[in-house]
Amino acid sequence: MSNAAAERCAKSYATIRKNMLFHDTSRGARSAVIIKSLIDTAAANNLDPELYLTELLEHARDFVNEPARAAEYMPWTEKMQERCMNKTRKEDLNQ
Repeated sequence: MSNAAAERCAKSYATIRKNMLFHDTSRGARSAVIIKSLIDTAAANNLDPELYLTELLEHARDFVNEPARAAEYMPWTEKMQERCMNKTRKEDLNQ
């Protein structure tokens, strides 16, 4: 048996914890945690995290005036699955 998968999972949290030591405010640390959560959620839904964050940031202004529209940009929605699916995952599905 191997625990490599568990170690890979824990490594990302250890890295983010180490990096958060350098945040000089709690707001900065909170922002980093939110971004890390978005990245992990995108990856868990087979999305390319960079594409997903780009989509969110491009449309973030819309959420201020219409907060209900934020639900359209959840990583499990069909819209986001089409726009941001991980390229390697798309290739696997096409075979």
